[in-house]
Order: sequence, then structure tokens, then C-alpha cells
Amino acid sequence: MYSVDKDEVADRIRAKKDVVERFADVVLAYSISGRPSNARQYYVESEYFALSDTIRESMECFVLGHEYGHVIGMHLGEAARSAGMLAADEVDEINYNWMQEHEADIYGTALTLQSIHRERRIEPAMCFIGVDTFFSAMDVMDKATSLLRSGDENATTLGSHPPSSQRREVTRRFLDRILDPEHARSAVELAESLQFAMEQLWSATRPLLMSAMERGATAAPRWSVRNSG
Repeated sequence: MYSVDKDEVADRIRAKKDVVERFADVVLAYSISGRPSNARQYYVESEYFALSDTIRESMECFVLGHEYGHVIGMHLGEAARSAGMLAADEVDEINYNWMQEHEADIYGTALTLQSIHRERRIEPAMCFIGVDTFFSAMDVMDKATSLLRSGDENATTLGSHPPSSQRREVTRRFLDRILDPEHARSAVELAESLQFAMEQLWSATRPLLMSAMERGATAAPRWSVRNSG
């Protein structure tokens, strides 16, 4: 049974030290070496198989659906034309690309909900779970790599996409347009609970990352960043 009560979630995280250890291990491995596979191997307990499998499948569908969203939104031709824009137009280009990314997120979310529901016949909240978790995971990696590079977890964000927290909020608001109010509320409630859990885990991981940084650890070269401002 998954609880959305924040006090219960926080108590569970405090009681299960291995949860924090596993989370921190993969964040440090991914941010420092660029390879999440460098984290220690572990296996999901049987009672969590269904939940973890749903999160994984929903996340994978969204990542693929987002790219299809660029095709549906006919962004590819526009991106090619904008590639030759002058530096003076850089700000306009970035804003326009962010609009495309948000549109692709919306298409990707709709495709994910349709695909997961059609295959698994589960509630929309569970279909949406991987979409929101993807943004929370990206937000953690933004913070981890920024911390390693500058000592400030909010100084930079990864790549050219809008901040993950912004993408998450835009996508949540979109649910009201494709789901009935009850299902939309349920999906956001579950998503907020998972976001809270991720934030608690990040808070426990931050000191470990700072210790690694003091010992000379830096962000892997593969991470492309830009100033958050």
C-alpha cells in the first residue's frame, strides 16, 4: 500500500536507511562518473515489483512520447530554420524552444496516459506517475551537478530544456484538460507525494555529495549545463 501522507513518507524514509543509501549511491555515481551503472547493484523487493514496473514503463513511454511530441508539433523544421539565427536573436530562440519543449511534454503526457491505460487498465494517477517522477529525477540531477560545479545547487541546470520544476508544473496543470477533476486531483496528489519523497532523499544526499566534493569530486564532463538565470 502506497501512502501519500507526508508524515508517513518522511517516517518511512528515516526508518529505512538503505533507501537513502541506494538513492545517494546512484546520484553520486551518475553525477560524478556519468554512469548510473557504477552504483551498487540491488534488487527490488517483490512487494514493490508492480509499482516500480509501472513507474519505469510510464517514464519510458513519456521519454519516447516527448520526442514524438516534437514530430506531432512539427518542431523539427522550425528547429532547423532557427539553427542559423544570429546571436542577437539568441534570447528569442531560447524562449521559442522552451515553448516547443512544453508542447512536446504535453503531447508526451497524453500519449503516455493513453498507452499505459490501454495496456494496464489502471487509474490515471498510476499512468501519470512516471511522467512526474521523470521531472523530479531530472531536478535532482540538476541540483547534484550544479552543486559539484559551483557549490550552489541552484546555479545551473542541465541542457537547453526549461527547468525540470517548471516542466513538472506545466504538465500537472495540463491534466485538467484531459482528465475529469477527480482523476486529475488524484494524479497530482500522488505526484506531489513522490516529489516530497524525492526531496527528502535529496536532502539526505546533499551532505554526502558535498563531502565528495571536498575530497575533489567534480561533475562528469558529459553533463552539459547552462546558467539557471
